[in-house]
Amino acid sequence: MRGVNLIFDAPGGGMATLRSDVGMTLATSASAAGIRETAALARRFEAIVFDWDGTAVPDRRADATPIRRLVEQASVRALELAVVSGTHVGNIDGQLRARPAGPGNLTLALNRGLETFCVDRDRPRLAYRRTATADEAAAVSRAARLTVERLAARGLVTRIVSERLNRRKIDLIPEAEWDDPPKARIGELLAALENRLAAAGIGGLPEAVEIVVPPPRRQVWPIRGDQRRQARRDQPDR
Repeated sequence: MRGVNLIFDAPGGGMATLRSDVGMTLATSASAAGIRETAALARRFEAIVFDWDGTAVPDRRADATPIRRLVEQASVRALELAVVSGTHVGNIDGQLRARPAGPGNLTLALNRGLETFCVDRDRPRLAYRRTATADEAAAVSRAARLTVERLAARGLVTRIVSERLNRRKIDLIPEAEWDDPPKARIGELLAALENRLAAAGIGGLPEAVEIVVPPPRRQVWPIRGDQRRQARRDQPDR
């Protein structure tokens, strides 16, 4: 499920060969984009960290075979790789399916920093997980429910679309057309959402957020008489 969402969170020598393998792909992409290779790029890199959707692959339905081959080749040549993404391991590993032989490692930093996996020849193995306490989980669930209720009171129908690890996602445009749009259509999605908000009398995403999380009120404390007298004495002579 991917759309426009509000999210609540709880608090050596082989390198020359690799450059040949990867360089052809990079050179082709760079040439197509009109990018000139510079001295900053023409050097050895010890690690590469990258996003998944829209970066490594166009979308989650794309064939990831080319990137899988590059990842496994890079591992053999001791290059460290890391995928950083907000989604879960099932989406990333289900599409990438890389099984690096080493000595270079493949790390998956996922779920908005809540989980980290190290991938070996067999499977991704959990290295770190931040699990919310019962009170934290209850708090984010309550926040999600209140969000749906407050937006509904303004005429905007939304829904909780998933209860991910330590967070809840609320779909602001729960329509079949926008159930899982590719990133290439994000501009269209945003325009459709703005129209939907306007139809409910909401002036854009910032106002929708303020409906859910009102800005804090400035608290004014009364000033006692002795404080007023002290303030007058502290003022410089005019």
